[in-house]
Amino acid sequence: MEDFFIAATKETPEVSFNISEGTFTIKGRTLSEDSVAFFTPIFKHVEEYFKSPLPKTTFIFSFEYLNSSSLKLVTDLLVFSKKFMTSDKSILIKWHYEEDDEDILMLGEETARLTGLPFEYYPY
Repeated sequence: MEDFFIAATKETPEVSFNISEGTFTIKGRTLSEDSVAFFTPIFKHVEEYFKSPLPKTTFIFSFEYLNSSSLKLVTDLLVFSKKFMTSDKSILIKWHYEEDDEDILMLGEETARLTGLPFEYYPY
């Protein structure tokens, strides 16, 4: 499986998957009106990765803005990924947010509650 990259636009975030490190990064703004179309290839790559995951998988999110349809898809992606956690396979979520952006922090906390996955929070 190869690494995966989508460049950021005015309406969509940058997506970078480093398969050899098991690191999936999504950062920027999600303003797209068709979030499903944007996230479909991301889901396909994550699904392919989890056919043979590394012992530790890390999702790194750093959103400047996250619309509700994209938040639902991020949550769905994490719920899907959680199915692959075992005693020897772990998943960690690193949630980055602007220090004074309580809304993005609260979205991360809510996503952690909904998914039951371990989250670490990083203000910048």
